[in-house]
Amino acid sequence: MKKNIFKANRGGHAPGHLREAFWLYVEDLESGKEIDDKEFLSKDIQEIFWDEKKRTVGWLLGQLWNCTDIMPSEGCLELELPQGSTYARAARLIKSHKL
Repeated sequence: MKKNIFKANRGGHAPGHLREAFWLYVEDLESGKEIDDKEFLSKDIQEIFWDEKKRTVGWLLGQLWNCTDIMPSEGCLELELPQGSTYARAARLIKSHKL
């Protein structure tokens, strides 16, 4: 059986750890915390999500840029997006307004 490998440029279903990191970022934005793109997420959190080199907000939003996963209704309300919006729509909104 062939394993489904996520490719951000093709869209589709993003891994849960990317969506979870996205919500941590949204929480930081809403709390008014200043976020340095180069220092996104503490080292401890980074190690939970991925073993590779340190990732940035830009990288995370790029991973979700074509994601067709539907966000939870609470998340849509939080970001003032219509119910049923995708993570791609949220990533684009945040990229255009916050970074």
